[in-house]
Amino acid sequence: METKFKARGFSAVEFMMVILLSTVISTIMFTAVNESKVKAKNTAVVSQMLEYQKAFNFYFLDNGRYPSMNTDAKDIVCFGNGLVKGEGCIGIIAKPYDKKVVGQFEDQLDQYMSSLPRIEQSKGKYHYSSPAYSSCISTSEKPDHESNEQCGSAYYSLWFVLEGVGKDCAPADTAIRNLSGEYTLCRLQSI
Repeated sequence: METKFKARGFSAVEFMMVILLSTVISTIMFTAVNESKVKAKNTAVVSQMLEYQKAFNFYFLDNGRYPSMNTDAKDIVCFGNGLVKGEGCIGIIAKPYDKKVVGQFEDQLDQYMSSLPRIEQSKGKYHYSSPAYSSCISTSEKPDHESNEQCGSAYYSLWFVLEGVGKDCAPADTAIRNLSGEYTLCRLQSI
């Protein structure tokens, strides 16, 4: 007995199911790749901040104090390669870059770091960069940019942002879990 098969194409429903399935798979893959990029960038930011911390600690061992700036100790000030006068880093939390203020600070760190990397962080409608610096610390469990309790040459705070809301700042403290709806503000400080 012979069986005859008719060649037939996709029906409209089958075609729509294939399109829908490929869209779902593409979306999942895109999300996974994007999350991997954000995680890698945040890891790089934390790694760079730990390098700054090492430089500050070496400076302290040699000088008996942390680097200082020509500003009020409570001020949080932007620094790093590539910044120009008046350019900000972490929004209204930090004062914009001013060579008169941070020039001495950058010169003090020069022998401990060959360059002072600044990490650009542009996501959505906000443009930030890390790091910023102050001569204060906070002993509160959740320090924010206004919780300075002890200031002076024996203290420092290194401020930076991570992409994403509520990210883990470890080994730094999380200062603000939701900064501008797109970032997490972190604070790495002396003990």
